Amino acid sequence: MTDSIRYQFLLRILPAFFFTSVIFLLILTSFELNTAKEAKRELAKQKVENLALLLTEPVWQLSNTLSSNIMSATIEAHEVTCVVLEQDSEITPIIRKGVCKEADGVETFSSPIIYTNQGRARQLGKVSIQMSITNDWKAISRKILPLIILSVILFVLTVVISLLAFRSTILAPLAHVSYSLRHYQKTGTRNPVDWKTNDELGLLIQEYNNSLQHQQQTENQLETAKHDAEKARHDAEMALNNLKQAQKSLVQAEKMASLGSLVAGIAHEVNTPLGNSLTIATTITEATKDISKDIEAGALRKSVLENYIHSMNEASTILERNLHNAADQIRKFKQVAVDQTSEKRRKFDLRLLLDEVLYTLYPQVKHSPYDIKAIGPEGILMNSYPGQLGQIITNCFNNTILHGFEGKESGELTFSVNQLDDEWASLIIEDNGCGMPPEELKKAFDPFYTTKLGQGGSGLGLNLVYNLTTSLLGGSVSISSVVGQGLKLTFKIPLNAPSSH
Repeated sequence: MTDSIRYQFLLRILPAFFFTSVIFLLILTSFELNTAKEAKRELAKQKVENLALLLTEPVWQLSNTLSSNIMSATIEAHEVTCVVLEQDSEITPIIRKGVCKEADGVETFSSPIIYTNQGRARQLGKVSIQMSITNDWKAISRKILPLIILSVILFVLTVVISLLAFRSTILAPLAHVSYSLRHYQKTGTRNPVDWKTNDELGLLIQEYNNSLQHQQQTENQLETAKHDAEKARHDAEMALNNLKQAQKSLVQAEKMASLGSLVAGIAHEVNTPLGNSLTIATTITEATKDISKDIEAGALRKSVLENYIHSMNEASTILERNLHNAADQIRKFKQVAVDQTSEKRRKFDLRLLLDEVLYTLYPQVKHSPYDIKAIGPEGILMNSYPGQLGQIITNCFNNTILHGFEGKESGELTFSVNQLDDEWASLIIEDNGCGMPPEELKKAFDPFYTTKLGQGGSGLGLNLVYNLTTSLLGGSVSISSVVGQGLKLTFKIPLNAPSSH
């Protein structure tokens, strides 16, 4: 009830009506009081004037006894408290009747005593009376009571009429709006409010009806848009799945292409020590056949035998060195190949891993003007994913050779490793190649972004580097470049990769 608009309306209007009625009654009461006082003043003036007329003859005759009797008769009225007669004759004293004093509600009224003889007027003195002009509340209440009753009736009528007017002009249209809202909540159907007036509520209801119509149109449009969005979402999911499959295939192809490049390079490198070993083995076979013939013929000389032994020592040394070299190359390639084709984590030395990966990549730049350097201490032990870290190094290496040194007669590519603290290590890959402009640098890690589109670039190299660093390895990578001065990649990698992977 206290939250109803009718209650709030009454709470605001009743005090206003009440105080208005009270003020009205106070004004009427004040007016009646003033009117009564003025009437008493007029009565006092009339009394003192009549008393002056009555005292004219006794004062003229110097009859103080008669004057005293008249004054005594006058003071018998309860309103008159004092009568004073002042004569102009020096032989007559001032006559007082009653108690003369100054008090609240008591006022003094005077009138001259004029004697007229043969058309000539003469002042014989003056008479004064003190009279109480306080109001008679009984008489005033008899006058005010009807006014109070009338005010109460007017107050009640005003409240009733105001409530009826409030109900018909405000509550009625609001009830229609409320019914429309409840109907919508129950059925979901919007019914416009049938109320047409030109006042503020009529305009408000008109706007409400317009909003209902507009909301219905909007919901229809939203339903259509929802259906279209659902279809678009389904199409996007299908496209995303296809894209993921394509990206997975391209990433795998990128890995296999990188591994194929390693195979080609290491095969060429292994071919050299194996070829040397084959040549030495053939030489040993020929020398052994010659010495065998000399032994069979009995023509073996000490100098020939000593020369043969010396040659065999040199040949075996060279053969052993070449075979160890080939075996070492194959071992390093095998470790790198196994790491890059699997996602197993193991403990390893970061600098040794860098050397192994660069060793397999070195054949690609062996006969080029590009210088590859590895900097950093050994003993940076990591428990992470060496294959993925090797893939990062390989992709950055290939990206520099393909893009960074394009058109360059010489170039320097530096790989720096360092241990930052007990939890983090850094890998910095920096070249002095062409560099990248800012607009290309912003897109460097975006998938399928390449400046070699159609020329052998897939656009997945640096994207794969970013994804492997931030997801599998749990690190971060930043890139900076100045056009014409080269490019720098800074990796921050945890010594222990996240166990969630």
